[in-house]
Amino acid sequence: QLFDGHNGSAAAIYAKENLLNNVLSAIPTDLNRDEWVKALPRALVAGFVKTDKDFQQKAQSSGTTVTLVIIEGWVITVASVGDSRCILEPSEGGLHYLSADHRLDTNEEERVRITSCGGEVGRLNTGGGAEVGPLRCWPGGLCLSRSIGDMDVGEFIVPVPHVKQVK
Repeated sequence: QLFDGHNGSAAAIYAKENLLNNVLSAIPTDLNRDEWVKALPRALVAGFVKTDKDFQQKAQSSGTTVTLVIIEGWVITVASVGDSRCILEPSEGGLHYLSADHRLDTNEEERVRITSCGGEVGRLNTGGGAEVGPLRCWPGGLCLSRSIGDMDVGEFIVPVPHVKQVK
């Protein structure tokens, strides 16, 4: 698990202490190993959403990126929100990008998702028409489109992770 908190450490600490349990409790208990691996992606989504919802009940404005890796036998499952990357370099060479980068500067799909829901994407306006810095989601001004926490930045920042499973 990798957490990169912003606007304080509260969300990162909360996710570190609760996310894995929330994911595991979303998996039925009577599954064999193959069924468990197949159930994992859906459980990861449920666990991320529950962790975000529970943390937002605390009414703290902190947020965090999350990259969670689960290895079961020969299957690697990665779930991520934010811009903390997971890259696999197998012994036979090459690179496999297992996480998604939810930075608005680099992810057109996320920019489209936010604007089609009514949010705005733009740089910080310093007055007089000059815009500076990375692309951000407005309201709130976060340069990520997905995270856990961040209750003060509006409805367009979501906790639903990108999930990738590779053998």
